[in-house]
Amino acid sequence: KRCKKVDCVQTKLQCLLNAFVERSDLFHGRLVHSLIGESDLTLTSCLSNKLLNMYVKCGSMEAAERMFNAVPNPDSMAWSIIISGYVQHGFGDKALKSFRKMQDDGIWPDLVTYICILKVCGNIGSLEIGEGIYAEVREQGLLKKDMVLGNSLVDMFVKCGRIANARDVFEQLPERDIVSWSLLMAGYAQLGQAQNVFYLFKEMVSDDNIAPDIVTFLVLLMACSHAGLVDQGEKLFDEMCVVYSLTPTLEHYTCMVDLFGRAGRFDKLKALLGKFPDFSHLPLFQSILGSCIKWRNVKLGRWAFEQSIRVDDKCGAAYACMGNIYAAAGMQME
Repeated sequence: KRCKKVDCVQTKLQCLLNAFVERSDLFHGRLVHSLIGESDLTLTSCLSNKLLNMYVKCGSMEAAERMFNAVPNPDSMAWSIIISGYVQHGFGDKALKSFRKMQDDGIWPDLVTYICILKVCGNIGSLEIGEGIYAEVREQGLLKKDMVLGNSLVDMFVKCGRIANARDVFEQLPERDIVSWSLLMAGYAQLGQAQNVFYLFKEMVSDDNIAPDIVTFLVLLMACSHAGLVDQGEKLFDEMCVVYSLTPTLEHYTCMVDLFGRAGRFDKLKALLGKFPDFSHLPLFQSILGSCIKWRNVKLGRWAFEQSIRVDDKCGAAYACMGNIYAAAGMQME
């Protein structure tokens, strides 16, 4: 009977901790932890991991570290929680260090751990560790079992500039979703290979019958901007709005402004500004300022400068760009 009562208490505490995580209620989570410490209740690995998860999800990584270090033999779940916490809160170096320690201790990573570490590898360009994970994933046959893991590998290789490896992983995926296609297209877009981007887009829509989303169109518009394909960019922007009934975001409008600005099509740029939904979006004005340097457009540059300092009067980039615009036009800044 006592065992059943203890199990019941453990279950209730775990439910409480789950509720506190949903509400980001660190205060009551700490209170539960204190009550456990003051009672004679055994801290099982399951309850310990719930506490650890609570600290991570509530943003108290210092408490999470203390909790983790107090566990004599952390299991794979505990390692996964602490590593994902480090990644979530921007401690990539600690995540990698924990990943290595986990492997040294003979604990096999789970899918969540692999996905978290791949994100870090992509963000900091740690190709060696990423390639090591790829080898382990292939050895275990995991690539054909989990699409999220496959997409994480594609993303990691794209961010590390290894488009051939990204394509290799992509081709091995048993199924591809919109994320898979968009990630690979983004990789080619970053390399300035616009034609490969458009080829993949056509293949995705026609062969896999997958409808593009706003992320896909943002990648396509970026490819057009970098390649100076004004007509193609306009066609895609209209297709996004009319054919797919997708509402452009600030990023899409800014990308179109960048496309017109790079090509010196200020007539189209000004027409688009009349449709812009938010004139507090600083990247918009920075894009215009960059184009005005290239084309020595002092009038439009001055307008973009005034809008920039209206949003942020300490924006050093705006002052620097305006100075460069005057210099390019052979004038002195007022």
